[in-house]
Amino acid sequence: MNPMTSLGGHDFKLLLAAAIRRLELNAAQLDAWNVFPVPDGDTGANMLQSMRAAVQEAEKAGDDIAETAQALARGALRGARGNSGVILSQFWQGLAQGLAGKKTATSSDLSRAFRRARDLAYAAVSRPVEGTILTVMHDLANAAADCASRLKDLRAFLGRLVRAARASVASTPKLLAVLRGAGVVDSGAQGLLVILEGALGYLRRGSASPRYRGPGASRREPRVPRLPAGTPGRAPYGYCTEFLLSGTELDLEKIRMALEPLGDSLVIAGGSLLARVHIHSPDPEAVFAAAGAFGAVEERLARNMDQDRRELSGGACALLAVADGPGFLRLFESLGAVPAGKTAWRRAAVRLARRAAGSRLIVLPNSAEIMPLAERLRGELDGRLAVVPTRTIPQGIAAAMAFDPRLGLKANLGRMGRAAGQVRTIEIRSGGADGVFIGSLDGERVAEGPAVRRVLELSLQRLSLPEADVATIYYRSPPEAETADSLLRSHYPRIRVERYAGGHPVFELIVSIE
Repeated sequence: MNPMTSLGGHDFKLLLAAAIRRLELNAAQLDAWNVFPVPDGDTGANMLQSMRAAVQEAEKAGDDIAETAQALARGALRGARGNSGVILSQFWQGLAQGLAGKKTATSSDLSRAFRRARDLAYAAVSRPVEGTILTVMHDLANAAADCASRLKDLRAFLGRLVRAARASVASTPKLLAVLRGAGVVDSGAQGLLVILEGALGYLRRGSASPRYRGPGASRREPRVPRLPAGTPGRAPYGYCTEFLLSGTELDLEKIRMALEPLGDSLVIAGGSLLARVHIHSPDPEAVFAAAGAFGAVEERLARNMDQDRRELSGGACALLAVADGPGFLRLFESLGAVPAGKTAWRRAAVRLARRAAGSRLIVLPNSAEIMPLAERLRGELDGRLAVVPTRTIPQGIAAAMAFDPRLGLKANLGRMGRAAGQVRTIEIRSGGADGVFIGSLDGERVAEGPAVRRVLELSLQRLSLPEADVATIYYRSPPEAETADSLLRSHYPRIRVERYAGGHPVFELIVSIE
């Protein structure tokens, strides 16, 4: 692989898309580790929403990295949610300022931009606390300054930054007692690391590795956010209050002085024309009124954190996914599900359903064979579990990505069902000793032939999809993945293809297309 010594806007957009993909796969775990400043289980969701808004705006920009970074910062400011999301938006603002005027960026350019990003992020927070996302931003900027002059290859440069960020995240419990007591790392810091790892995955492989193996990961239990036993209580928490403030000459320091007496966790990002404000306050209306003296208050949000905390402390929906193959088991676990093979899922479902309160366990059967068995078990357990009718593993992955453990059963079933319905699946397996391969489309047999490539080609013809945005190849053999990749790109020249070693014991290839 040739050295990559500069980054343009086009590759920056693809890098961001890979980062989003990785963040999607880890958002549930970030929610589960969210204990500071308030244990309300929303850091992953907030960071994901913030990044989606930022990247959506960046994709509209041209191919200069300065223009792309400015668009990213603009979208991040308008779409920022939550404490970490607003801090992250200010980080992107600093990065854009550091890259101003650049068509492409070298490691030295990025090092200067990271320093500016760090400085702006710290300036946005009224009372900066170490052991949070700010600490990782600080250590990231220092690592960049240390290695930029000797690491011209951006893959090596970003790899060094990821290692520094990983060590920084692991240190957060040493710096913040509430994390130490809960036995977790800071979720915002973890989220930034996930973004960086997704970016590095694109530079090295052209896609993001979906599985995050960071400190603090639990094993085999449903990742339902709960208030950890070691987390100190506080009553009441009040309202997570957020809004956009627009004007012609906004003075962020004067706004800060006016709002600080009204709450805590105050973060103000933006500039003289537009600012995003986040504050935890017992009286949101007083905050809105005080801010209104400086400009127009838009997009007002006030969420009751005490209610969120009660819901999380009492538990919500849990998720069980049926799948075989070590890669698939790890993937579902990273999405917040309890993974179980076809021979073990029933026992696991019974145990979890009896432990859950009411109808709070959701099962993803992920095959036409398991689906009626799951429905039968639902009847045996008097409705203590629900079933999302996923007929394939990719449908189950899409449903798991839409799962939100903070929501009730009805809301989750609707979200997950819609997500599963947007995925088309091709599965290819060996037909036995005669050397024939069999292809299925969404669980229905549609093709057979002497080679995997031929069966995939026939299955794509039956799919009759004129355009596709994203395909994921889940494989047993890397050569078969290469074959599928080239064929998909020949059918859909603009498609983004990702690969993952699923290791399914039956299917040679499973391809999801959206």
